[in-house]
Amino acid sequence: GHVIDLKRNDELGYLAMAFNDMTARIREAQAVLVKQEKEDEQMRIAADIQRSLFPDAPISTPVYDVASFTKPARTIGGDYHFYRPLDGQKVCFLVADVSGKGVPAALVTFMIATMMRNALANAERYRYDTGAVLTEVNKIIASEMLKYERFATMMICFYDMPTRTLNFVSAGHGQLYIYRDTAGAFELIEDMQVPVGISDDSEYTSGNVTLGRNDAIVLFTDGVNEAYNVKKEEYGAERLKSVFLANRKASSVETCRIFAADIAEFSGTAEQHDDITMVVFRVRA
Repeated sequence: GHVIDLKRNDELGYLAMAFNDMTARIREAQAVLVKQEKEDEQMRIAADIQRSLFPDAPISTPVYDVASFTKPARTIGGDYHFYRPLDGQKVCFLVADVSGKGVPAALVTFMIATMMRNALANAERYRYDTGAVLTEVNKIIASEMLKYERFATMMICFYDMPTRTLNFVSAGHGQLYIYRDTAGAFELIEDMQVPVGISDDSEYTSGNVTLGRNDAIVLFTDGVNEAYNVKKEEYGAERLKSVFLANRKASSVETCRIFAADIAEFSGTAEQHDDITMVVFRVRA
């Protein structure tokens, strides 16, 4: 910006002062903008790194399919989800929801992602028991999470294809939602254990349930059921169940697409304050 010589005290002099003041403010604004753009760029990079922690693509096999969608409330979020085959006969899928928002929550999701991937690579060592895996992961990361004053709720599932058995654990993540195809309805299994990061000596116990053909598991973070619209009405568990039941024949990929669209339509222009994540797993044969 240009600066005007100030050796005058008439109206032009005042105009020059005002112009110089404006020029200084524009310079300040430009400096703030450059800093903001740098920060925005860093956040975009962090968001790219976070997305790289999530599964690359849905999995579809003759025996099962699994898919997901996630939408952070800000550029980066505190939700984590993952799925992968563990061996030729097992598949793992999970969701985690870290307390708080922004960078501290994202750092904790990175930590959880790293530890979970390591534990899943050695799942055989834990006899494919989700409770044993979570006990070990929590033991290692709880003290670090306390430094950030964060905790996380998690739901981890291992499905064994030959026995049709689902082994699962909930660390403060509430009920397991099972769609039972023969009944055409949801069965909810309560499993309230302490969230991850509260204490490093928490012992987690898994549960087992048998699944039938076309049964499905729906994992989601509370950003889904607590999504709200401009009237401050919540999306809610009942709408979640009814939307699923209305589309019960859909594949996991289609189900995720339907939910993403329905939550967006329901929310409208209301700004969401929580990350939204869903994982859908379906037994096909």
